[in-house]
Amino acid sequence: MSSLVREVGALVLLVTAVALLYNTFNPAGLPLLRSEQRLPTIADSALLQELAALAPDTGSTSPAPKAAPDTAAQPSARMERPAAQNPAERSPTAARHPAAADTQGIWAIRYEQLVQLLNHPEVLLIDARRPEDFQAGHIPGARNIFAYEFQLHIPELIALPRTKPVVVYCDGGQCELSHYLAEQLRTLGFRRIYIYEGGWAEWRTRHP
Repeated sequence: MSSLVREVGALVLLVTAVALLYNTFNPAGLPLLRSEQRLPTIADSALLQELAALAPDTGSTSPAPKAAPDTAAQPSARMERPAAQNPAERSPTAARHPAAADTQGIWAIRYEQLVQLLNHPEVLLIDARRPEDFQAGHIPGARNIFAYEFQLHIPELIALPRTKPVVVYCDGGQCELSHYLAEQLRTLGFRRIYIYEGGWAEWRTRHP
């Protein structure tokens, strides 16, 4: 029996050594230690621009069409003005945020920024935790989409406009469910995704 145990132990060590060597020299190898995912927090000024992009739903952009004939009447002035003169026409991620190319439309937000976003009915709030955790307590107005069951919710998500602002959260802290779900939403084409990193843990402390 002891010889069998030694043989099994030696085989396990051999397989582990081969796996470690392969992982080390493979360009797509997995890291041995998980690195904490940290996203840049969106600036308050940039968030205000994002919220202003929801203004068309309130009719606040009605003066915009009147400005077009005035600029068209002055060809030389129009040639001198770069496209950046019209913030409403720029991409809500790549043009408004200098680091958007790095995050590709996914930003972290603080509690105060979350409250601002939740004041807009166009914002979709998603709880990425398990259904049983969601039932035990969640942020009011949230929809539960368990991150690892994302595929089941694709039919309802593809019916939404890809410019719709989406806020995702989970437990907070080291919880990775919100990051995983945000990546899936980005793959589906959503361009304005916010992760509330404080998550349910912080919300619960602020709303006992």
